[in-house]
Amino acid sequence: FEKLMLKDAVMESMKNQSYFLIKEHFQIEMELEGLFVYSDRRWLVYLLDQLIGNSIKYRREEPALFFGGKKLSGEEVVFWVEDKGRASVFV
Repeated sequence: FEKLMLKDAVMESMKNQSYFLIKEHFQIEMELEGLFVYSDRRWLVYLLDQLIGNSIKYRREEPALFFGGKKLSGEEVVFWVEDKGRASVFV
């Protein structure tokens, strides 16, 4: 595990899925500034790839993704992903 910026992991995953995000005209919003997590980068990006891939697969008209997070007390961080697909996804 390593300390990494959550925004960097999300950006890497979005880059992996960029062809489909652009092709399907996804609107992306992000509120992750200054949030760090301790994780395995490879597995975190893999998980995000799966979430984004499902959002693309089950999109509706005017697809959108929102990545949000907030620091609680100490080093505790809450992170969530929302979409406008058939069902919202929360992590």
